[in-house]
Formats: sequence, C-alpha cells, structure tokens
Amino acid sequence: MATPPAAGIAALISQETGFTGIRLYREMRRRARRLSSRRDFGNGLVRV
Repeated sequence: MATPPAAGIAALISQETGFTGIRLYREMRRRARRLSSRRDFGNGLVRV
C-alpha cells in the first residue's frame, strides 16, 4: 500500500532536483528517516 504515496514523493523530489532513476532512488533513501526495523518499515519515512 506504500506504492502510491512513494510514487508521489518520488515525483515531488524529481521535480525539485531533476533526478531520475538511480539518482532519484538514492536521494529518496538519503531523505528517509529510519523508523525501526527495516523488515517492518523498509527504508523508513521519506521527508520531502
């Protein structure tokens, strides 16, 4: 269920930075705040 919000966040970050592909993925991971276990929450909460 995280796919639609993650796609929206990716679009906002891409619009802001011009990044696509792997650069966009790395930027999203850089902005993510770890919540707890990666198994439960993936890379965490992305801050836009």
